[in-house]
Amino acid sequence: MFTTTGLSSANQTFFVVGQTAYTSLAAAQGESLSNIAWGTIPFQEVAPLSDGGRVFTIFLVFMVSIFMFLSLNMMVTIIGNVEWRLHKNELRVQKINFWGFVVTLVVPIVLFASIALFAM
Repeated sequence: MFTTTGLSSANQTFFVVGQTAYTSLAAAQGESLSNIAWGTIPFQEVAPLSDGGRVFTIFLVFMVSIFMFLSLNMMVTIIGNVEWRLHKNELRVQKINFWGFVVTLVVPIVLFASIALFAM
C-alpha cells in the first residue's frame, strides 16, 4: 500500500493508491484508515451489514479514533513545549495542557460515538 521513492529517509514520499502524496507515513496511514472507516459505513445503505461487518466497521472507527487521540495528543505536547521554550510561562503551559487534554479526549469520543451509531 505504501511505497517509498527517496534514497534517504529525509526524501521519502508515501503514496496511497488513488490519493495524494504524503511526506510522512503517519499522514498516509491516517488517510487510509479514515477512508476505510468512512467507506464502510455507507455500505449498510446498499446491503445490510452482517454481525461480522458491524464489528469490523466499529473496529475501524475505533482505530481512527485512537489515531486522532494520538495525533491531538502530539499536537498539544508540541504546542506546550514551544510555549515553554519561548516564554517560560508555567500558567499558560498548564492551561494549554488542561484544554489540550480535554479536547484530546472529547473529540475522539464524540467521533467514535457519532460514527458508531451509523454502524449499528
